Parts: sequence; C-alpha cells; structure tokens
Amino acid sequence: MGILPSDLVGGGNFSNGAVGPDIEAQIKILTDLGASRCRINVYPGYYLDRGKDWNTPKANGLDLIMKRLHEAKIRPMLLLEYYTHQDFAKLGLGTEAQWREIGRAFATRYRPGGTWAQEQGISDGFGITLYTAFNEPEPTQLRLGGKPGLAPYVAALRGLAEGVHAVDASLQVAPGGFMAANAWKDWTLRGLAPMLAPLFDNGTLAGMDLHTYYDVQWAPMEGRYTCSAQNNFDMVKIASGIKTDIAFLSTEFNFKN
Repeated sequence: MGILPSDLVGGGNFSNGAVGPDIEAQIKILTDLGASRCRINVYPGYYLDRGKDWNTPKANGLDLIMKRLHEAKIRPMLLLEYYTHQDFAKLGLGTEAQWREIGRAFATRYRPGGTWAQEQGISDGFGITLYTAFNEPEPTQLRLGGKPGLAPYVAALRGLAEGVHAVDASLQVAPGGFMAANAWKDWTLRGLAPMLAPLFDNGTLAGMDLHTYYDVQWAPMEGRYTCSAQNNFDMVKIASGIKTDIAFLSTEFNFKN
C-alpha cells in the first residue's frame, strides 16, 4: 500500500473571495469527495489598493468565502496571482519590500487566530496556513529572461515568505505551481529551480508545487515512471541542487485524451 496524500485538494479555484451559487456548487462537490483543502486565488486588483499606486496591500476581501469554507470544514490555501497584461504590468512585479508587506497583511488577517478569526469568534485553528504566489511563472507569465526576469521573481517570493513568517513562523510559503517539468521535461523549471534552491534549503520556502497533466500521447501514465509526478519531483530536486526534504504539492493534477 502506497503512502496516502496528507491532503486532498480541490482542483478548481475559489477566485477573489467571491461567494454565490457557483461557489456553493463547488463546495458541495468538495464535501461529497471528502476533500479537505481548496485553493483561493486572488488577482492583483483584489490584493492591492488601486487608489494608492498599487503599493498598499488590501487584505480583507476573503472574509465571506473564509466563513463559508469554515462552515464546510474545508481549509483554504492562498495563491496570489500575477499577470503581465492590464495596467498592473506597467508597475512590474513589485519589490521584495512590497511583497513582505503583502505577506504580513494576509497572514495577520487570515492565519489561524488572526484578526478575521478573532472577529468571528473562531478558535478551532481554522485559517490559511499555506501562502503561495505566481501560478505557472515560466516563461510567459512573468516574461522570464526579460522583464521582470528571474531575480525579481525570487526576491518577491523571499519577501512574501519573510512577511508571512514575521507574523507566525509556523506558517508555510511556497511558489505557485510550475508547468515546465510536466510539459517540457525541464527539471530546472526554466532556470527558476536552482535560484530557489537556497530558499528551500534554509526553510524560507516549504514545498514544490508541480502541475501534472497526463496525456496518452505525450505524457502517458501507464508504464511510464518517467512521466510520473514522483519522478518529476525527484528530478527537479536533483537538477536544482535542493538538499533538504521539502513538501511535494500538486494543485493541478489531471488527465486528458
């Protein structure tokens, strides 16, 4: 018998803190499947204040969805998204200091025992314990190799982690999911993994999220250990030089054709 996953995560997103009939349908599916986690993804317009040059975190938009998830006993993780189109791209990815404040703001409000939980009278340990940023960053989403490039991406993740850990050192921070291992067998994740390795080794980042999609022609599941999620994870660790044990995450895992 193999090792069972520590958490079953719903593959869909709960976007920008919205609630309503569609969200209720998603919650019912997760409850019926026995899923214990879900992913809340938040876009820049919902976590930064447009009226203040995008510099001020806006960490209060998840109150309603947090309440519903608490009632449904589904624990959320947070994904802070980024996109290069629209006006946000003109200001770039943001500095390490800005991401430190974003991490601090969200952890302060939504961690177990945070200000939101206190306002709701919730003392059962419910809250966001895993904070991630930048879904599938390689290469088009963040224009890696051009602007903003690799170094600002690493600095932003380091800032996010420092801000979160300044509030509670037990909270976890990880990069958003990568696609390069599964899609292209690029174990360096377009050069990002070796740059992130020191942050994994010193405990700043807790885990590696590898998106995995099986395809009969291009990534067959049957008889192909080389296409397995475990092999992808092992090869990324080897290629990047990560020396410590880290969590293995997969927020997107599916089959096609």
